[in-house]
Amino acid sequence: AYTLCDGKILFINATLGALITSKEMPVRNSFVRVMVGDYKVNDENFEDANNITVYDVGDISLPIDDDYFGIRRSLWLATDKIYKSAAENYKTKIWFLSKKTFLKKIL
Repeated sequence: AYTLCDGKILFINATLGALITSKEMPVRNSFVRVMVGDYKVNDENFEDANNITVYDVGDISLPIDDDYFGIRRSLWLATDKIYKSAAENYKTKIWFLSKKTFLKKIL
């Protein structure tokens, strides 16, 4: 899933009701969600204390202008990074679940 948000940040400095400075800056943010597995067992509801996953997609920021290829590249890099992290998390979750099942059989 992809979400893109456009907005503006406004900085205002005033004293005694008089405007001293103001600055407006456009911002664009994205959110990328990738699920590995299926709806019953996936990477999203598991956290390994030994391998804390940080979803940092900050290699390439989204361009402020409507540059199709720039936005596409940024989203592709974010998707690739998050997918690799989610796949590793899923693999670890499956390993823990198999250990838990094995322990239940022994006990």
